[in-house]
Amino acid sequence: TPESAFAIGRMYFKLDEYGKTLRYLQEAVQGLEDANQKADAYMLMANVYRTQKNYSNARANALKVIELRPNDGSPWIMIGDLYAMSASSCGDNPVSSRAAFWAAVDKYVRARSVDSSEANVTTVNSRIATYSAHFPAREDIFFYGYTIGDSYRIECWINETTTVRAKD
Repeated sequence: TPESAFAIGRMYFKLDEYGKTLRYLQEAVQGLEDANQKADAYMLMANVYRTQKNYSNARANALKVIELRPNDGSPWIMIGDLYAMSASSCGDNPVSSRAAFWAAVDKYVRARSVDSSEANVTTVNSRIATYSAHFPAREDIFFYGYTIGDSYRIECWINETTTVRAKD
């Protein structure tokens, strides 16, 4: 059954057998009718892909969770974490290699706006404080020809537009 496939997928995840985990979870999401169970399966698949550093597939699965549970902050936090984890590989200077932190903070703010539970807000506020400290310095922003408040397109796998900001 889809429920047993999900349970087996969780078991394989705990055993770090990610190929088997994905196979069973994909089977589960095809048959699961309960939206919360399906969202849980997609979130676990996102975690598998994150573990494998396959950030684009991790984000794709987190976005499926958002479709099923729009008031859940955890997939937004996951996406923010993915952006922060890959920041240094998404640029080639002190501004572009830190721009993903802007997008990460955008996702954390979104998580806070959709899920005001105490645990979510605590997690989000902590991450915002942590990753805002990684924003580029004002001098670097000026030196590389950017203006605080302007739009900035992050390339690499992220492919999103955010706002130029400096650390305080």
